[in-house]
Amino acid sequence: MKISVLIICVWAALISTGCGNKKTKLLLSEKWQPFAQTDRTKEREFVGPILVAAFDGKFEELDKLADELYRKKTLHRDGSWAINDFFSAFTEYDSYNQADPEKWQPVLEQRLQSWVSEHPESASARIAMSGFYGDYAWAVINRNEENTLSEEQMLDFGNRLRQSFYALQGTNQLPSAWTLLTALARPAGVQKKDVLELFPLMQEADPSFWHLYTEVVSQYLVPWRQGANHKEWNEWLVSVLNHENLSSVQSDSIYARIVLNLMHYDYRRKRLPNPYEAAGVDWERLQRGTRKLLSDFPKSTRIPTYYLSASVLKGDEVGIQEALLALKYSYDPGLWSGKGDSEFFELLESLKLNYPSIWK
Repeated sequence: MKISVLIICVWAALISTGCGNKKTKLLLSEKWQPFAQTDRTKEREFVGPILVAAFDGKFEELDKLADELYRKKTLHRDGSWAINDFFSAFTEYDSYNQADPEKWQPVLEQRLQSWVSEHPESASARIAMSGFYGDYAWAVINRNEENTLSEEQMLDFGNRLRQSFYALQGTNQLPSAWTLLTALARPAGVQKKDVLELFPLMQEADPSFWHLYTEVVSQYLVPWRQGANHKEWNEWLVSVLNHENLSSVQSDSIYARIVLNLMHYDYRRKRLPNPYEAAGVDWERLQRGTRKLLSDFPKSTRIPTYYLSASVLKGDEVGIQEALLALKYSYDPGLWSGKGDSEFFELLESLKLNYPSIWK
């Protein structure tokens, strides 16, 4: 038996009765429960103390933590980089359900300005400041219920974007800075060809920082609501992952992350042609990468959920079964378009009807 086949058998034994067709079946009678902890709730727990430290002016502690997260390449339970979640305290401040954010944002702005002025050598301070202004800019739009902006609001939006860009100066040695720059580039009018031409330089900051690939794809190659049923994004991703400083295992895992994210949003949409066929997604590579992610991050609620929706869209019975077994009769309500329980259980019932061989 080849070593590669042996490794696959060892992995498969964790969720099956062996290599072959004797997969563990799912129990029809088992009651599915929501996860006690989800990836998102754990992120909130991590972000909370960071915001408290920022409001309290504990800048040295923040710099020390950020440096440590970068140096150790700390990963969270779903494999997201902890440093990415660190900066999300500021780049996603308006979405963390803080009490009365319009009241507290000016206070946080003042604290971040102090962090930058008191620690001018701190790249983390400037990235946090930039992320805050970017989030603050979008808050102008997100809080506008009529979805129309006055001239004053448009000027406010533009000024905050400029402040965000200005704060990033001199931080381009860090992958988080490039990721944030990519998020800011499209609303600032930067063209796709310019971002793609610059990407090799961005990638050199750390080719394994998968959040950067996600940002480029979501901002420029598969913009929100347009769907992933075209070849450009997949061809670009395959190309840039062929990098001398990425192992085949690393590139497969990153490929899986990006595709799973896209397919999770597309699987419910009645699209013709199917995005797998239209985009030329490599399903075998996707499964290799996903199986590695499931093995490395068994506590993640996102990875098996996204694998399930991707497999449903593909119509792959093996993938559906693997994803359901990895979920262990639990589900993450926050990952089902805000509909939570009802959407998941409707899907579950359809799987019982359409794939009877995986149940007992």
